[in-house]
Amino acid sequence: MVKIKPVRIIKFVVLVLFISAGMFLVFYFDLSVFFSPEKIDSFVSKFGILAPIAYIAVYITATLFFLPDALLTIAGGSLFGKFEGMLYSMIGVIFGAVIAFLLARYLGRGFVEKWIIKKSDFLEKYDKKLRYHGVWVMLFFRLIPFFPYNSLNFALGLTNVRFWDYFIATIIGLIPGTFFYSYFGEAL
Repeated sequence: MVKIKPVRIIKFVVLVLFISAGMFLVFYFDLSVFFSPEKIDSFVSKFGILAPIAYIAVYITATLFFLPDALLTIAGGSLFGKFEGMLYSMIGVIFGAVIAFLLARYLGRGFVEKWIIKKSDFLEKYDKKLRYHGVWVMLFFRLIPFFPYNSLNFALGLTNVRFWDYFIATIIGLIPGTFFYSYFGEAL
């Protein structure tokens, strides 16, 4: 019989609670600020010279709690211009993606590996492939328009993909869409 350490169970439960809390926030509270470029502009503009920091913080929060980021990027382009908007969006999305990945890796990987991956030859085979070819898989997913990237951040943290592969593929894969949405936002 496979024994699992209580610490792994606790970590996994904390991860599930974190994700559940994020989903609860989305459905329970009025988060309409995240769904309208005008409202995002209005909210962030209140911070004056600290607007870029507020925008990045909002972006990180949106990434962690599965909120749509395309509208945030459009708002960033509208508020800061296409180049600064893209820069601030990239900073926010990268920090949010890395935090989500590391949360899933630290809190959920051990449990998932022991109870799901190790019990399936199919999953174990693909988990090993992700270790060495993950950068290409991630680039593929990152370049698909309208793909749920925020869920992908957590999901990839549960796999065997190397952190630096994840990090590099995230940066490269998000540049085209981020530029497009920032450019579109500036044109509004």
